[in-house]
Amino acid sequence: MVLFVSILVACHKAPQETTEKPSFDSLVTPEIRSENVLLLDVENQSVLWDKKADEKVYPASLTKLMTAILAIEHLPNLEETIEITSTMLEGLKAADANMAGFQVGDEPTARDLIYGDLLPSGADCSRALAYHIAGSEAAFVEMMNAKAKELNMDRTHFANTSGLFDTTHYSTCEDLAKLFSYCIKNDTFMEVLQTLQYRSSPVASYKNGLLMDNYVLVYVNQPRPGKFTYTFDIPGFIGGKGGYTIESRYNLASIAEVNGRLLMLITIHAYIGETYPAAIKDAQTIYAWARDTFTYQTIVDGSEAYEVPSIRFSNEKDLLLVPEAPYAALASQANIVVEAPAIVNAPIEKGQVLGALEIYEHDVLVKSVPLVANKQVPLQITGILRTLVYELTHAYWWVGFSIVLILLILVCIWLLLPKRRKKRKRKRL
Repeated sequence: MVLFVSILVACHKAPQETTEKPSFDSLVTPEIRSENVLLLDVENQSVLWDKKADEKVYPASLTKLMTAILAIEHLPNLEETIEITSTMLEGLKAADANMAGFQVGDEPTARDLIYGDLLPSGADCSRALAYHIAGSEAAFVEMMNAKAKELNMDRTHFANTSGLFDTTHYSTCEDLAKLFSYCIKNDTFMEVLQTLQYRSSPVASYKNGLLMDNYVLVYVNQPRPGKFTYTFDIPGFIGGKGGYTIESRYNLASIAEVNGRLLMLITIHAYIGETYPAAIKDAQTIYAWARDTFTYQTIVDGSEAYEVPSIRFSNEKDLLLVPEAPYAALASQANIVVEAPAIVNAPIEKGQVLGALEIYEHDVLVKSVPLVANKQVPLQITGILRTLVYELTHAYWWVGFSIVLILLILVCIWLLLPKRRKKRKRKRL
């Protein structure tokens, strides 16, 4: 009996009650310049818009997100001074790298260099931090790649500290979102990101300190254009880090509060044929579109219940699958696909995951909410017998028929063998 039950369990695969994936009209997205886009809800990491977000890109100065967060984490005293040396600045002017403006012999604080790294995107600050922490840029780059691995940035490799173009220096929007999501959890990083203008401590080249503008915030929500000419109205905008190289064009990693939710936007390779902050213009367009398109709504409230039609090896009935937890998110057209088994095998523990509610936003799977058993279902002898009788006569009649046939064959062989032995004995006589 035990062997037979084992055979039935091994052969049996409970069919899944899978609703066909819905086919929706494509999400109507705005016209922008950026070739790669990722827009997500920071709290639950649900994707609101994905445009080639897994494609290999050159991150330019978005690289400095990694430089800054590593400096913050590895420098316990941000007021310590760091002397700028010629080795730190070597090759940066020839590469046309963006500079904050510190000169050889200046001794800014670590805090000054972190602000210089993020606000004016100074490669001089990136290099100085790297040399001070690791002894060389190459050694610091190893730390950057180790941190990327820790953050599961599987399609990222860094070759320098500032984002200067290199074919071996690449990432994706998805990976940069992982990095930026990590960075904004740090209070010091967020303080720097939201600073419009910063003046360093006095140094040899700047007796009153080096004045540095935030190259993102100077364009956003300013009452009138300043020396950067343009200004863009982006309600709820908090801050961001931009970047540019000829190969990667204009990039931006930014966050903004939209309809009561913190959204993150990564855009890569935006360009307009003039001196113009194309990535910030795209951010204005995308955040406005998100504000008009998505509303925060309860998609799964926890009261949903789905019946399992058949339970094997038990006499229990009325097993229900219920959501493990409610789920609410920004959505424009949330659609639910039920992945639930039509048949389950006892024993089952209360709370055991047996299915899922798959939530789609315009054909994109944004969340899978587990469906769990609402009660315990024990294994019962009478239930085993009932299941065997039913399946031998219905679903598994061929198993029973095969066993009976094998038994009949064995019986026939057993009956015939003695007669053959007697005939052989007679021949010998």
